[in-house]
Amino acid sequence: MTISEEKKAKILELYNKGVSKKDIARLEGISYPSIRNILKEGDTEQIQERKKKIVEEKLIEIFRYEGYPEESI
Repeated sequence: MTISEEKKAKILELYNKGVSKKDIARLEGISYPSIRNILKEGDTEQIQERKKKIVEEKLIEIFRYEGYPEESI
């Protein structure tokens, strides 16, 4: 069974609000291991997005420090 992106987003939202994995599995009618896997995927994606944002911010800071014009950044 493939779980839709919409359902995955709902699961992540519930978990971030403090709902336990066990309760999410029960409420959504999905197995506990599937919930665990979805949350692992979500964490990985969020971590990657955050790292990407940090790198972009550091690069912009370096370019500004080096005196590059704002429009070329």
